[in-house]
Amino acid sequence: MAKINVEISESSLMEWMHSVGYFLPRNEVELNRFERLHSPVVRTVDDDQVDPLAILNGTWQPRPIRPLDDSIINEEIAELSMAARKSQGLPNHIVDKIRANNKKNGSSDNTES
Repeated sequence: MAKINVEISESSLMEWMHSVGYFLPRNEVELNRFERLHSPVVRTVDDDQVDPLAILNGTWQPRPIRPLDDSIINEEIAELSMAARKSQGLPNHIVDKIRANNKKNGSSDNTES
């Protein structure tokens, strides 16, 4: 991404302070600048799973992550592969994409419709 050098003068200093988040934006221009500079935060943790007191007290301990069972994953992959081969249970737009991809790659199309 190209960097844009912006000259900040004394007259525009307060406008930029409001735009970058030191102060609340006062108008649409400052708000638009602020939103471009600061992407929205996406939370992936439920509030019920967070104990703020344990974090502040230093008593929080990370829990180990259990790996997924490979047999379950392999079964799911096998089911999806079979569905893709036989085109059963797949929506028409997905079957059309598979056929187009096979034609593009030069593979034969052995799907039953």
